[in-house]
Amino acid sequence: MIAHTGIESINRYRGTLREEFCDFLGGLWKVRAAVPVLEWALQETGPDAESLSDKPYFAHEQPQMTADFFREAFAPVIRYLASSQSDFAEVAEKLEKEVLLQLADSDLAKAFTEPQMLIARLSKELGLELGSDSWFALQLGVITVLGPTACAAASQITLPEGIEAKDGSCPVCGQPAEIGILKETDELHGSPRELWCAFCETQWPYQRIRCTHCGSRSQTDLSYHFDEGDEKRRIYFCRACSKTQKILVEKDIQNPDEVDLRLEAIALAGLEEAVWRRCLEKAKDDGKSAEGAEDPRWAN
Repeated sequence: MIAHTGIESINRYRGTLREEFCDFLGGLWKVRAAVPVLEWALQETGPDAESLSDKPYFAHEQPQMTADFFREAFAPVIRYLASSQSDFAEVAEKLEKEVLLQLADSDLAKAFTEPQMLIARLSKELGLELGSDSWFALQLGVITVLGPTACAAASQITLPEGIEAKDGSCPVCGQPAEIGILKETDELHGSPRELWCAFCETQWPYQRIRCTHCGSRSQTDLSYHFDEGDEKRRIYFCRACSKTQKILVEKDIQNPDEVDLRLEAIALAGLEEAVWRRCLEKAKDDGKSAEGAEDPRWAN
């Protein structure tokens, strides 16, 4: 079960996702396919399992993209987003001709462990409102540029056995897991869970009964929700931290090899928001605090 990230995948999801969104994403993925990949040579000796429990692999060593490389790679992505979204067209010229020209190599030193910091800086200089259409477009654009290099670098890494992740962050790049997969039932271990990162496409094992955000192992804190008639797509909600996790159940999928994890995560976004709001309302009705709860649309 992998992220195919191609036109064939999109065509299989046209009955699940909106037609116009599939067209937009198909065009963006064509642009992504042409984004240059930064060459990066992995060191012979990487961090051990204990080191990776505290910091992701890229925090020890990561690709170093120059500002010139980033600007050149971003240019066609900006043009596509501007042609596809009228709101973003208004900020595209300022982004390309002013804001990006101010970037220095040092601003990209941690781009593969802290891409949101780069997005926040660009967003601030463009005056974009958090959660606006242009903000989402900018975020999508930056990840489109950094993603191919992150994936190429991650594909060189063999994670050591015995990693004990403290939360659901990717052990390679440190980004929050985009979606989890409940694997086929094993006689010894039940249905093990794996998590998948949309940024570098790493997949790794994680305890089934454990929140990917706060680490709670209490079964009274964790609940799962699904739409009637579609048990393969679920949302886990943690009452301890009021956060969610998208989940796919492998045994309920007819053709696992045709599943695209990136598109499945998108397909689950509506259910995730609905579950989050419903569970928060229930918590309030029960007299429990939901302080610190973040809207899953931009909590990551």
